[in-house]
Amino acid sequence: MALLQVSIALRAHEHYDTLRLARCGRLTPEFRARLGWLIGNLYSRVATEDIAPEREKELLSTFLPRRSVDPRCPVWVPSAEVDRAQAAGVRLASLGVADLPVVLARHASPPAKEVALERVLAVLQDVLCQLPSGSLEKVTKRLDNDAVFSSACSGKVTA
Repeated sequence: MALLQVSIALRAHEHYDTLRLARCGRLTPEFRARLGWLIGNLYSRVATEDIAPEREKELLSTFLPRRSVDPRCPVWVPSAEVDRAQAAGVRLASLGVADLPVVLARHASPPAKEVALERVLAVLQDVLCQLPSGSLEKVTKRLDNDAVFSSACSGKVTA
């Protein structure tokens, strides 16, 4: 076993013969390639400066949130909305940049709580088909107003 990310600097002219005599094995070709990759990964960085955090924030604030000011700025939308709109037959390529967010908003996912309520009611209707009239509405209201159910649907369970 070898820790390849630990490096030790040695003077070749002083220690090479000692290291050569102490060698007790060789790397197989696969591990030679892996060692070459690790050394390259550690020491072969391109000598360019990273973007300073202040400059990065400035660039992001310049280009991303200014959609209302400049229509050339990118618009980020969930891919699920795009998929649902395309499945509904909307030709997104033919829409203008200003129309795209409005059309995609019509195909947004329903809130998680709404989906959960629909599923609970469907299962209740299936399992307990002889419910008195109005019972499903009462269950819906109780679940809708239940804090634990609401927090579970938002992903923040506080029981």
